[in-house]
Amino acid sequence: MAATAALLLSGLLAGCASAPPSATLLVLPSLGAPGAAGTAGASVAAVPPDAAASAAPVLVVRRPVLPEYLLARRVRFRVGETVVDDWPGVFWAERIEVALTRELTAALRAQLPGWTLCEGECTAGGVEPRAQTLRLEFAPLDYRRDRRELFTEVRAVLQDANGTLRQRTERRYTLQASADTPQAHAAVLGELLRRVAGDVAPVVAAGGGTPVAAGR
Repeated sequence: MAATAALLLSGLLAGCASAPPSATLLVLPSLGAPGAAGTAGASVAAVPPDAAASAAPVLVVRRPVLPEYLLARRVRFRVGETVVDDWPGVFWAERIEVALTRELTAALRAQLPGWTLCEGECTAGGVEPRAQTLRLEFAPLDYRRDRRELFTEVRAVLQDANGTLRQRTERRYTLQASADTPQAHAAVLGELLRRVAGDVAPVVAAGGGTPVAAGR
């Protein structure tokens, strides 16, 4: 009996020793206006159907294009020119491309008062035919943990609903994280979205001009 108890205790202790540590779920900082967390992803269906609302310009924010290695629940960073690693035991609380779309839309909404913004598509209110579409590509989108540095090149394409190219821009960003932590990693991504929104919003607001010629 004693031997059996000892074996059971030994197995229990071994199981505890080999159990993985609890996972940490990481979220991007909210870029919506205070008190507007519940409306950050509001669709056009929430817009009042009066004359002013029907005349408001509309922007559809498509899901951004990200490097393939980032499309994972693990929070990944670049170690060197050819090596990618991840924060141990840390996972995104939701798909990173979904979170980036939501917070980018929230940041743009703050920059474009009077506009109706939709994530992905607008399906109500009869606004789709007059909507402009914004798509961003982040390539690369590299967080270097050894430098606490985020670097990216962002290409923005603004189109009419029929696909006519209105504007195309390209910018580079280099931002420093405040600490060597996953939370600082997420925070610097949030700051990147805030800056991108600030740079893209004037392009969107002026996007009703002459379409960009093909091939430019």
